[in-house]
Amino acid sequence: MYKVTRFYDIQCCECGRWYSTDFLHGMETNKEVLEKRASLEGWGYKQRKGNLCPVCNRKMTLAEFMKNYC
Repeated sequence: MYKVTRFYDIQCCECGRWYSTDFLHGMETNKEVLEKRASLEGWGYKQRKGNLCPVCNRKMTLAEFMKNYC
């Protein structure tokens, strides 16, 4: 018998960055925890744009992203 695990991740609808890989977090097994952590780090959702990473959501500059995650 296999144990099936569900993982959650977020992708930016503008630039395509992923919460798990581009921000070096890994995927989360709890959707509410992921939403809370991502929100605290600057991720957001706009009605006409969808999910936005901290760079596209203007909570982090591209230079900050490069310094912290590249």
